[in-house]
Amino acid sequence: MSPPAVVSCHLERPLDDRVWALFSRLQERFPVAALMRPPHAGEDEELWLGRARAAAARGPLGHHTHWTSPTHARPTGGDPGEKVRRESEWLRERGLRATLFCGGGW
Repeated sequence: MSPPAVVSCHLERPLDDRVWALFSRLQERFPVAALMRPPHAGEDEELWLGRARAAAARGPLGHHTHWTSPTHARPTGGDPGEKVRRESEWLRERGLRATLFCGGGW
């Protein structure tokens, strides 16, 4: 028997339809933990929520913070911990329970 594997995926572009389709197919075949960054200003929150709920129904959901922007993960100012707390609260308020955490760019 093969040893079990733990697989996670950083969903850097969860709103990209092609990326989402490929990830969904992978997660339907294997139990993959989805490490998702919450939407940034101007991104479609409802689409993001639908995709996060779908990912959470298929495997563990993780909170993956990008402090600066969707394309720049490292903190560039302010209080990084405050952003994590704010995003965590936002997830909980919408019924999502992230059981994993990964800070972008570390």
